Amino acid sequence: MMKKKYIAALVLAAAANVFGASAAQGAVPNNPFDDVPKDHWAYQSIATLQQEGIIKGDGKQAFRGGAKLMRYEMAAVVGKALSKAKRDGISERGQEELDKLSKEFYDELKHLGVRMAALEKYKPAAAFTGDIRARYIANPKHATMKGGPKDSGGFEDRVRLTYQTEVMPGATFTARLNYGNATKNRWNGLGTDTAPSDSDGTLYFDMGQLAFRKGKSSLTIGRMDTKLGLGVVAPGVHDGVAASYAPDAQTTWRVGLGSMNEQEKGALVDSETSVPIFYADASKTIGRTTLTLSHLRTLGHPATTNVWQPWNAGGSIANYYEISLALEQYAIGLKAPIAKRLWFTGEYVTNRAGGLKEDYSSGTQGRPDATRKSVDRDGWWAGLSYGNLQMSVPHTFQIDLVYMHMGNWAIDSTGYGHGLWANGGNYLGMDGAKGWGVQLQYMLGRNVDLTADYFFMKPIDAKTAGFTEYQSPWQIALNYAF
Repeated sequence: MMKKKYIAALVLAAAANVFGASAAQGAVPNNPFDDVPKDHWAYQSIATLQQEGIIKGDGKQAFRGGAKLMRYEMAAVVGKALSKAKRDGISERGQEELDKLSKEFYDELKHLGVRMAALEKYKPAAAFTGDIRARYIANPKHATMKGGPKDSGGFEDRVRLTYQTEVMPGATFTARLNYGNATKNRWNGLGTDTAPSDSDGTLYFDMGQLAFRKGKSSLTIGRMDTKLGLGVVAPGVHDGVAASYAPDAQTTWRVGLGSMNEQEKGALVDSETSVPIFYADASKTIGRTTLTLSHLRTLGHPATTNVWQPWNAGGSIANYYEISLALEQYAIGLKAPIAKRLWFTGEYVTNRAGGLKEDYSSGTQGRPDATRKSVDRDGWWAGLSYGNLQMSVPHTFQIDLVYMHMGNWAIDSTGYGHGLWANGGNYLGMDGAKGWGVQLQYMLGRNVDLTADYFFMKPIDAKTAGFTEYQSPWQIALNYAF
């Protein structure tokens, strides 16, 4: 019963923070269903409280003497101890141990429904979390044909710091500071690598939002980082307002309205145009299987701008062409278990926006009309995941094998607004992409993971594209969350 109660509370809490209000967006939190390691100091504190008579470990209680507990089970023990201590009193020594435990399992206690008054003194006034990433990445744009100009790649590092505080009951403010730095090869547009170029990076806030929660509903206002469904449809970082509702522990709904910078989607490289957007999604979980529906639409008529695209396979010609970011995406996704530690994940997307066409006659070097691409609105991706990855448990791992087939107008292929590891082609309206990829994640230590991935990508139609294969994108990254 306690487990069911906790799961329901956890889902509702997640729904209330679905737009990023949780500090988990900046770091990996403790998983409430992780085991508390047997060498954790909490067991000694529990033993002390047993000696004080505050906790009974007779095998029938939530605490089973000598057994390894999950975090929410440990929190249940602490919650009972808080009630007994208030009712019957507790020694100074016992109170010290109870205070330590209450601070360690504060979040789990809150979701279990322990009275907030009892937890008030253990609640942190504000929380700082974050993550650090260092990686080497090759062909980061994933958009250059094999044999053509080299895509700039090299070492990159990123530091993100997230601050979260409850400004009043039911209202949480979250802000995230982002700093990135890169050392890459320059690219002169003609396929020639020059000397490495260092970038000092940029320091900026990519999140600043206020989330209000009441019962099963939440409202979030400000700058947020949002993905929809299983991730292939996503506005990314944008400014706006969003609302969510969780009628039960297995169902969530949300809608949002905002303004998205076209550069966030990656295709429009020389425009600061803001595009109004509307989005919505829903998810339903039955057992361990989750079904998602999502929708993203650009409103009005986004401004036309120039996009740079090297289209000659020899790298001798760089082309500019005009395009508008027009999206009316609908997606359906499925995540389901196949066997122990083996999962299937897949998602289909279609872009039903009108006026999907290019004008190659503009720009520095026009592209012949004969090479115009047909409009391919549909795309899909599917993958198998195997492993027992837990961010807080060293030596756990996960291996993912993915196949994707993305039409040239299915997604904005060059932006990271979508949740795919590799892009779905070389800019909107160009050549699309299909191919395989593999990713390995391995936990070197608690919240320290090593990630490596590699993709083999081809254009949807090699004859129309004029080339047969993209340069393979790959990366090796070391991540630490704190």
